[in-house]
Amino acid sequence: MYFSRCLLASVLLVFSPCIVMADSWVPSTIKSYTSITGEYVFTVTPEPLSNQPFIVPKLSQETSEIQTESEYPKGRLVTASGDVLWERRLVNEVSPVSAIVSADGQYVVTFDNWYVGGYGSDVVVIYGKSGGLIRDFSLGDIVGLRRVSDLPRSIDTRLWAGEHRFESKDFLLLSVLADGADFYSNEPTFESIRVRLEDGVVIDHQTSP
Repeated sequence: MYFSRCLLASVLLVFSPCIVMADSWVPSTIKSYTSITGEYVFTVTPEPLSNQPFIVPKLSQETSEIQTESEYPKGRLVTASGDVLWERRLVNEVSPVSAIVSADGQYVVTFDNWYVGGYGSDVVVIYGKSGGLIRDFSLGDIVGLRRVSDLPRSIDTRLWAGEHRFESKDFLLLSVLADGADFYSNEPTFESIRVRLEDGVVIDHQTSP
């Protein structure tokens, strides 16, 4: 389910319950994500642990370029029986934070960059058939630069997301903290942003509690 508040607690060590002043990321490790049907499994193999400390994220930039010729992070989509559908080098530098797989296995969407949540041009990345890159998004692409500047943040993480999901076989619903909402409240308000999967076009926005 992406970078929800539950996942935030397990990935980040938050030093203040109200205002995040600093955080600490554990090294990224191999993770797998299964489609809701159980028929497809997407596995992310991150940049090797020995290399992770040497990758310095560019926190002030909204572009993210692959810094090395490493074959990692690598994504592999397989069927439940183990047949490989595709495998490729992902666009992230270390690893995405999480991913979801469509029920029919046609799409994989990854979220965020390990060590720098909410930063980079690949905060959301849509992969299609055979692992082809359909579109990558920065937060500014999704909510606009003004909204990005207003999001709560720690030293290296923007706190922006709820639980993303596939609305149907054709649309992705991104869950983004609503303008002015308190991320730390018991029931924060999130805005649902609908994205067409085949081309990555943002269709509409809808605010919901």
